[in-house]
Amino acid sequence: MLKLRDKNGQILTENLIFIILNLVFLSILILFIYSKMSGPALMEEQYSKQIALLVDYSKTPMLIKLDMEEAFSKAKSNGVPIENVVTITNNVVNVNIAGRKGYDYSFFRDAKQINIDKYLEENKLVLRITTKE
Repeated sequence: MLKLRDKNGQILTENLIFIILNLVFLSILILFIYSKMSGPALMEEQYSKQIALLVDYSKTPMLIKLDMEEAFSKAKSNGVPIENVVTITNNVVNVNIAGRKGYDYSFFRDAKQINIDKYLEENKLVLRITTKE
């Protein structure tokens, strides 16, 4: 009779541990999703994709002004200099708001054929796109 109770108790313990581990896993998953949706990571992704699409569909010469006031204020609070928030190297746009690696997004336009001059005007990022001569 004692062996039967031990066996039943063991099954209950295994089920309890399984349920607890599942709850821990789901709570970590929900926290990860919430942090990605509400933090600067989503803003970095949005801005880098937006800038890459603007460069892809631009006609030369073109002047693009992009209002990035919210991104610049978050970058200041995270200790990132405003000049380093957006970098364009070869065919890759990098937006760094959180002070970590940032988010890279490639554009398809040939970087060897165009010049992209970037400068700041008030709280706007200005891109001047011209053809190379």
